[in-house]
Amino acid sequence: MRPLLMLLFLAVAGGPSGSAQEVSAALGRLHVIGAREATYTWQMMYMHHFSPVWSGSFSWLNEGHLDGHHRDGAALQAWRFHRMEQNSLRLGAGLGIYRNFDTTPAGEADAYQNDHGVKTLVSLRAQYGFAGGWEGFVQLNRVLGSSGPRTQSSLVGVSTRFGGPAPARGAGSRTHADDPPNELAFLFGRTILNSMESETTEFLQSFAVDYRRRLTRHLDLSVAYCDEGGIVAARRDGVAVQLWLTTRSADGDWMLSFGVGPYLSRTFPDRDKPDPPDTVNIRGSGRYSMVAGRHLGGHWGVRLQWNRTVTLDDRDTDVLLTGLAYSW
Repeated sequence: MRPLLMLLFLAVAGGPSGSAQEVSAALGRLHVIGAREATYTWQMMYMHHFSPVWSGSFSWLNEGHLDGHHRDGAALQAWRFHRMEQNSLRLGAGLGIYRNFDTTPAGEADAYQNDHGVKTLVSLRAQYGFAGGWEGFVQLNRVLGSSGPRTQSSLVGVSTRFGGPAPARGAGSRTHADDPPNELAFLFGRTILNSMESETTEFLQSFAVDYRRRLTRHLDLSVAYCDEGGIVAARRDGVAVQLWLTTRSADGDWMLSFGVGPYLSRTFPDRDKPDPPDTVNIRGSGRYSMVAGRHLGGHWGVRLQWNRTVTLDDRDTDVLLTGLAYSW
């Protein structure tokens, strides 16, 4: 959880109030360094520009499905950019840490384990601006470390900027000050177990009720109850408390948020076993989350949320949810 906590501190304590934020998504190809094995990869990134040349980023990197490894995780990087004088091309280099979660086989036929670790992430990026505030980019990532595969990936993506000085307010326009400080969201979706088979619940079997309170322009606090549905190996529900780094578009209509915090859950016995245990276990876990939101009108908005439950008993899950939010 340390990468996001560090970026939360930087966003609150550092950078001018008018500094811009950037959101990007990219897709590409990944291979093991020194081998021919290859797979897909994708990355979602939030970048905070502290100056024309220095930036900090938080991203989620998915390294696809290598043989015996399903690895992804959160990365925090510092960036140095150079802008060409004759056009809008920007060249950047990033260096940081990658908190990764790797699902690997564990000996027996269907057994697996969730390995957690920290690696070094080195990135190079070339980015070009277009009309309408959009930019296209290509990025090269290298994941280095002493354990697990060392990988290299090439990605192509698009980005857009948020924040900066708010536009002049006209009739009917909204600003950040118009956003109510309280929000209650009702979300439904499905859960995916991070095993080698990626078992999944039926759609709408998972649900959550989430209360969010805005603390500052870029910092929120939430308390949520989540039922992860009916996967036999990970029947779980619980309460999560999270701190969120949040950015909103200048008109207040779009919102993107990254959260992290503790998750206290109940794990239920496996009913398919011949002699299932009678006890319900109470466990403490961690949770990473991302939320994308859109204001619909009045007090209502729509939310798309992804949660990663990080455990110590090889029962990591992804919970994908969508639904409506009411603000006041």
